[in-house]
Amino acid sequence: MAPPDDTDHEPPLSAFCDLLILILVIPSATFLIISFSSHILHSLSLLLPPLPTITIPTITIPDFIYTKSDLKFLAVVVLFHVIVAVLWEIYCGRTSRKCGRFGCKGLKNAITEFDYRLQGEELLRSGDGNREVRYVNELPESRVEDIPDHEFYLEELRKMAPVNGRVVLLVHGKCGCPVSKLEVWGPKDRRRRKKKMMMNFMWVVGLVLFLKIDYVQYIVVDCGNYCTAIVFVCHSHPSKSFCGNGMFAVPSYCDENSSRAGIVNEAWFTGNLDMVSCNIMLAGYVRYGRLSDAYEVFLKMPQRSCVSYTTMIMGLAQNEFYGDAVRVFREMRLSGVFPSEVTMASVISAYARVDGNRRCAKSLHGFVLRLGLDLPVIVSTNLVHYYCVTMCLDDARVVFDEMVEKNVVSWNVMLNGYVKAGLIDFARELFEGIPGKDVVSWGTMMDGYVQLRRLGDALALYCEMRHIGSSPNEVMIVDIISACGQTLKLIEGQQFHVLAVKMGFNCYDFMQATLVHFYAACREIELARLQFEEGSKNHVANWNALIAGLIRNGMIDDAMRLFNEMPERDVFSWSSMISGYSQNGQSKLALELFHEMVEKGIKPNEITMVSVLSAISSLGTLKEGKWAHDYIFSNSIPIHDNLSAAIIDMYAKCGSIDSALEVFHQVREKAIDVSPWNAIICGLAMHGHAEMSLTIFSDLQGRKMNLNSITFIGVLSACCHAGLVEEGKKHFKSMKRIYDLEPNIKHYGCMVDLLGRSGRLKEAEELIKSMPMKADVVVWGTLLAACKMHGDTDIGERAAENLVNVEPSHGPSRVLLSNIYADVGRWDDAFSVRREMQSGKMWRSPGYSGVV
Repeated sequence: MAPPDDTDHEPPLSAFCDLLILILVIPSATFLIISFSSHILHSLSLLLPPLPTITIPTITIPDFIYTKSDLKFLAVVVLFHVIVAVLWEIYCGRTSRKCGRFGCKGLKNAITEFDYRLQGEELLRSGDGNREVRYVNELPESRVEDIPDHEFYLEELRKMAPVNGRVVLLVHGKCGCPVSKLEVWGPKDRRRRKKKMMMNFMWVVGLVLFLKIDYVQYIVVDCGNYCTAIVFVCHSHPSKSFCGNGMFAVPSYCDENSSRAGIVNEAWFTGNLDMVSCNIMLAGYVRYGRLSDAYEVFLKMPQRSCVSYTTMIMGLAQNEFYGDAVRVFREMRLSGVFPSEVTMASVISAYARVDGNRRCAKSLHGFVLRLGLDLPVIVSTNLVHYYCVTMCLDDARVVFDEMVEKNVVSWNVMLNGYVKAGLIDFARELFEGIPGKDVVSWGTMMDGYVQLRRLGDALALYCEMRHIGSSPNEVMIVDIISACGQTLKLIEGQQFHVLAVKMGFNCYDFMQATLVHFYAACREIELARLQFEEGSKNHVANWNALIAGLIRNGMIDDAMRLFNEMPERDVFSWSSMISGYSQNGQSKLALELFHEMVEKGIKPNEITMVSVLSAISSLGTLKEGKWAHDYIFSNSIPIHDNLSAAIIDMYAKCGSIDSALEVFHQVREKAIDVSPWNAIICGLAMHGHAEMSLTIFSDLQGRKMNLNSITFIGVLSACCHAGLVEEGKKHFKSMKRIYDLEPNIKHYGCMVDLLGRSGRLKEAEELIKSMPMKADVVVWGTLLAACKMHGDTDIGERAAENLVNVEPSHGPSRVLLSNIYADVGRWDDAFSVRREMQSGKMWRSPGYSGVV
């Protein structure tokens, strides 16, 4: 139906309204354009001949002051606006975006249309507005169920509806013609209040015409003694009334298109602080990432509802300001506003990234239950994720099993929790029960096998996925190639390299960096260099991958040359070089490079500080270590488990075990990984506090953490220092039987030391013979030293012989054997060993002493 024609009835105030609108639109448009066009005007001014300089008095406009001292510049400004006005008239005349229906005015006559609706109420009272009323009534009703949070908006519209009147929400197409409506009737009363909307409309019309919004949806509401709330919603399709979080107010739209949004904000806030307008403005700012402006609106709101707090919390959480999101939630609770299910979903997600404490997870879960809120899929899924982050997998599984409705995201979150915890068997059982596996499900399960270096199982799962017709994505290919690099499977990795090329994934920068890292890990440096040359030189990750590969292969000088050639360095570039120097025993160079990094204004991250603390531990400089610890706190570097372990290890190796214990007690309840526990157990064992070390290990066993090989190195060292042979043997056997950990050569070395110190040399020799790997110099040397301690020449001779077989030029072993002979009075044998050393040119490295 065409809009009613208003040619036969000219509103009495039409001309006056048009004049006011024109007066306000032109200064507004001029002010917004001139800030963007100053450099264009300057360029145009250079084309004109020089004009005499004439001093022009200062022109003062309300709120703004312009001072012009150049007549040439003023002439260009006038000429520019004349051209813009002509082009605007031509454009509006030829491209008015009419829809083709009879009576459609198009954007050219948008002012008339706005003005026409403003007088609808006056025409109703005079009896001349029946055509407009009939036309609005005949528009199709918007589907309320299609509007997100429609109950809230209907309730707010009811609050804003005028007495004896209604609120009509009109949806306009690109041409300006109404296409739909949503109306809410207000309460009845004998008296009617006059509408006060003229000034708001003039501001809105001017800005809309200037910005040429494709189609505009607006609400005109009589708020009694308050100013009328006018809210704009911009969409890509005119058939929708609302579109998710697509709502934004005029200041938000102007902020995306103009650097002068401040004047709009100021004008808007003059008298339009109703809750609905502010909530929609808040959503608009959040959508475009303008959190500072959103927070300003949030603070100026006269009253905040659950929607206000929820929008602010969601915006902060989505932009990774998790701590601020938690703070706003606490403020919400103090204000007495009750959260909704949507609020709690965002809050739980924020807490999962801020506080990894299992007590906090259970408190939030209990809070949701006490509120009597329903647990929709998103809330339950976030709870499962939070429990998985805190390693409360039993609680996570309880919430997961109690979910009435599960989607594939819920299954994947629970699966990822098992994978991160290393419980691969539970993960596989859950994986088999997923009803509709997507590529994330397959990728997560493969990643679990990759983390445990079970590449065969990962490849078998990949073949199963391809057999059912599923295709891998680029993330899955990257994980498998990385696993091939970790397990040194060159052929398999090259096969997936070919697959990545066939599927077009090799064009991604992160794929190129992965391939460089893979070839470097397989010690194919030339192939790594070739892949680096074929990749993008502008992508810093490619440089970092090659630098890390060179460092891994001991080519620290080549890595430093490449580092100096980098066009741009990020924190990972610096961290790789610092880590390389630290791992290669060049701790002083590592610290010098770190100080250079800080001087250049590059903020280090957790990985950087772990390498720095490792270098300090090697040097044993406690003063430098305390400075690094203070630097971490003063620069707000997140302290996760690896960094906590590095701090504890640094204090222990620098001789301050009390400081190490203090740091450990600060993080023990927050620790998710076992690394801080390992650091304190090993540190206490190193300082001879065996009983305290074993006590902490007993506490660790009562927690649901995955112990690793480093844990048992500390435990066996503590048993060795305390002489607890039987307890050490018990822990050694429990590695395989209880924790499914294969002892490595370091564990066998600790056991040989433990048995040797206690005089059980025969048992120690038998243990060495039963080792699944070949004993190295350290193991045989440990047994030989124990033989000297207890004067056992027979086992000592065999230990020395095996040690020479492992390393023929090892002089210290011959010295130990000579000393053993001397201790038992076998001087001829002692001299014979010495002569063999001289004839074979096996010399013991001289020792050094320093006087401070």
